[in-house]
Amino acid sequence: GSGIGTWRLQRRIATLAGGACQPFGAWSNRGSANPASPATDLPPNNSCAEYRLVVTDLAGNVATSSGSGSVKVDRTVPFGALDDASASAGGDAATITGLANDSTSDVLVTLTYAGRVDGSICIDAPAVGGRYACTWNTTTLPNGTYTVTATMRDAAGNLGYATLSVAVYNAPPATPPVAPTPEPTTRRPRDVEAPTVQRFTVPKVTFGAYAVVRWDVTDNADGDLTYRVEQRTTTPRGAWSTWRQAGSGPSPRVIRLPKRGASTCFRVVATDAAGNKVTGPTTCTTLPLDDRELARSSGWSKRSSKFALNRTLSTTRKDGAWLRARIGANHGVSIIASTGPRAGKVRVYLGDKQLRTLSLRTKKAKYRTVIRIPGAIKPGVLRIVVVGRTGAVQVDGLAVTR
Repeated sequence: GSGIGTWRLQRRIATLAGGACQPFGAWSNRGSANPASPATDLPPNNSCAEYRLVVTDLAGNVATSSGSGSVKVDRTVPFGALDDASASAGGDAATITGLANDSTSDVLVTLTYAGRVDGSICIDAPAVGGRYACTWNTTTLPNGTYTVTATMRDAAGNLGYATLSVAVYNAPPATPPVAPTPEPTTRRPRDVEAPTVQRFTVPKVTFGAYAVVRWDVTDNADGDLTYRVEQRTTTPRGAWSTWRQAGSGPSPRVIRLPKRGASTCFRVVATDAAGNKVTGPTTCTTLPLDDRELARSSGWSKRSSKFALNRTLSTTRKDGAWLRARIGANHGVSIIASTGPRAGKVRVYLGDKQLRTLSLRTKKAKYRTVIRIPGAIKPGVLRIVVVGRTGAVQVDGLAVTR
């Protein structure tokens, strides 16, 4: 023939995704004409490349070689991590999990460990959907901290790594059961005696929103006692509620009281280890009505004091000024008042009947003095009436013990 004129190396590129080549682009020349053999070329990362040679003789005839076949180019390292949930392991089926991904192909994961002893957990475990899991039998390993390394390998042989510190703990083998000691021939008689409530106390009048309940219980046998505190409540002229649980646990118990003016009764139910149960006596407390909750005549004014019930007092010097409240049948009524050397005097009526004249005068001043009114046990309208101009009358509240 006429002889070879020129030859050109050509390449075409496709994207490499999921281990497969996508559609190829157009052919293009690589380098200068008449390259020496062998020629070198650097295709882009994550691509497929095909090559051919185009030869032109001196007469202008052109011959093209067949394609070289696809060359897959992957220089990206797989990436991933071990799950933090794998940071502790023990037993014959501990599961180590993690994440492994690659932009172009599937990933195989090999797990190894290093510490007091070294070894492998699994070899070439596939990462399905970007995740892998391997079972690790740690029963033959001494307890301690081990470094687990995940070696991630893609189809091109690129390697990625991830590590995690894992605490290995294998529980000691179970102690063989010990045969029970035979009971002695003479058995202790079964406990059939209930506990005894020696003391159960709560203040008769409570000024705050909480009551402190205390008790002492004894039992004839060893063993723990359990306690349940029950309560029931009524208003100054309402019906009693049913008993309900207010707390549990040992003495003392702090229990929130209902609204002001209510009487609350408590009792403790104690149970011993044998199941014997006792219900203790009932003890009651009253949260007084505040002075502002009492009906009143003219002549009263409000005075603030941090020592008073709810920080307020109703005060007057006016003869005949009155406070009143409707009460139900009860076990006693008490006035909550301030006493002192310049205090005045009041009369107490139940309906039209005068019950008692009370002097609030004492040598020393005192807030929240509880003054019992004998005889005020029937239902009706209770009135507190100021007598003369003997001094200031300061009423803080009214306690009706139901």
